[in-house]
Amino acid sequence: MKYLDRALAETLRLHPPAPFLSKTCRYDFDLPPSNAISKEVTIEESTPIIIPVYSLHRDPKYFPNPEEFDPDRFSDSNKANIVKGSYLPFGEGYRLCIGMKFAILQVKAAAVAIIRNFDIHVNQKTKEPLQIDHNSLLLWAKGGLWLDFHRLNN
Repeated sequence: MKYLDRALAETLRLHPPAPFLSKTCRYDFDLPPSNAISKEVTIEESTPIIIPVYSLHRDPKYFPNPEEFDPDRFSDSNKANIVKGSYLPFGEGYRLCIGMKFAILQVKAAAVAIIRNFDIHVNQKTKEPLQIDHNSLLLWAKGGLWLDFHRLNN
């Protein structure tokens, strides 16, 4: 089950449920300079903020080889290397998605049931490598994700 947890966490890193989070600043906040030539910026109370989850999850500064599927990023020994605030599939803090645990449980149960009963192959209609459809609000593969399910004889 630990490997399933790691694989699910890595899948959520590569394909978060929402590509961005929308928040509102609750109080004035001084954002420090991001590099030597930039200046401090004050974000004022009530300013809408967009957090680019998809981009954070694929930033090589936070996740080396970001396009590679590597469940071991989330092993017990590597979890400490993940920078706080760089992995946000369900948000963070007191505004964390209330349905997160239920959603993860449902996905795990569905994955086990499907893998136990079917042999799954990528259909030739699926365009590889997968590309994101930028005309969709959600993360969606261009041309769709087509799979063939063959029932196993259990």
